[in-house]
Amino acid sequence: MGQQMPLPARWAQSLFTSSYPEDRLNDLVNDRREMFGDMRAAIDKFAGKYHLKPRDIQAAMDQVDDALRDLFYEYEEELKDEISERDRRLD
Repeated sequence: MGQQMPLPARWAQSLFTSSYPEDRLNDLVNDRREMFGDMRAAIDKFAGKYHLKPRDIQAAMDQVDDALRDLFYEYEEELKDEISERDRRLD
């Protein structure tokens, strides 16, 4: 069996996103915030029906926030490294 390549491949990423790592990092932060908001909206939709307590909802959302940060950690660090490396080359 061959090696599984990540999608999109590095050479194809520029076809889908900005070539500037700052823009991609900004997109990542905004998309993660949107995901968090969507999950909060889904929980709020059913909170009344199931009598969910605000403190329990907040605890769940703290876990969601941690999970989303963990999920995107590597990509976010790669972008930060790319920015730092480019800045070093410019100095």
